[in-house]
Amino acid sequence: MSSYPPPPPGYPAAYGEQTPAAPQRNGLGVAALVLAVLALLVAWVPFIGVIGLVLAVVAVVLAVAARRRVKQGRAGNGGVALAGLVIGVVALVVAAAVSALSVWLVANSDEYWSCLEGSNGDQAVVQQCTEDWQRDLTS
Repeated sequence: MSSYPPPPPGYPAAYGEQTPAAPQRNGLGVAALVLAVLALLVAWVPFIGVIGLVLAVVAVVLAVAARRRVKQGRAGNGGVALAGLVIGVVALVVAAAVSALSVWLVANSDEYWSCLEGSNGDQAVVQQCTEDWQRDLTS
C-alpha cells in the first residue's frame, strides 16, 4: 500500500491582492423564510389563522432586518430574505382575511345557534335554520 504525499499548500496572495472572503450567512433571512412559510400554511385554517398572523408579522420584521444586513454588507444571500419578505406579506394578508372572516362568521351566527336550540331536534326546522343562515350570509 503506497501513501501519497499531501498536496502542497496554496500560494499566499500576492502583494495587493485580497484573499476571497468567506461566504456570509444570513440566519435572519432563513428564519424569516421558515416563519413565513409556516405562517402561510397556518393562515388558511379558520380560527387558528391568528397564529399565522403573528408568525407572518414576525417573519416580515425578520426579513426587513435581514435585508438591511445584506445592504450593509454584513450578510449575504439577500434572495432568501426577499423571499421571506414576500411570502410573509402574502401570509399576513391571507391570515388577516381569514381571521376577519372567522370573526365575522362567529358574530353573525348567534341567530343561527338560537334557531338550532329552539328546533328541539326537528330536522325540518334545522334545515330551515340552515337555509335562513346561508341566505343571510350571501345577502
